[in-house]
Amino acid sequence: RWNLDNWVGRVRLFVDAWETSWSSPLFGAHPGGFQWALESKGMVTVSAHNMWLNVAADWGWPLTMVLACALFLALWSSVMGLRRLSRGPRNTEGWVEARILLSGTVAASVAVLVHGIGEIVPPELVFLLLGLATAGRYCLVPRVRACSADLVS
Repeated sequence: RWNLDNWVGRVRLFVDAWETSWSSPLFGAHPGGFQWALESKGMVTVSAHNMWLNVAADWGWPLTMVLACALFLALWSSVMGLRRLSRGPRNTEGWVEARILLSGTVAASVAVLVHGIGEIVPPELVFLLLGLATAGRYCLVPRVRACSADLVS
């Protein structure tokens, strides 16, 4: 039996998840397939304790790459929105809200990236972050820029 409270036990889980993911790389073992693979070895655990390897083992590498791209897109979109906000005046309507939303999305995206290495993060959260980043960048930032244009004219 593994001791999952220490790093050695988690590394062993990472290795098993890696091997399971490559046993069926396109579609994965199936949802819950990693757990089933471990149970067949006499081990019991809820997950691989690594979001990326767990998704790869259960759903396959293509979906894992889609998930990673969505997270990086959320991060990039938020950073670009913040950059665009910083170029305009700060006293316009919606500036504070846009800044809070985009800053929160940047922080949450980085947290998911880092935390996903050592624990499971719900994959749905990544798509929520992508939605928030897109809303901030393409809905709030243009509104703030339009308000600043009205102030200038």
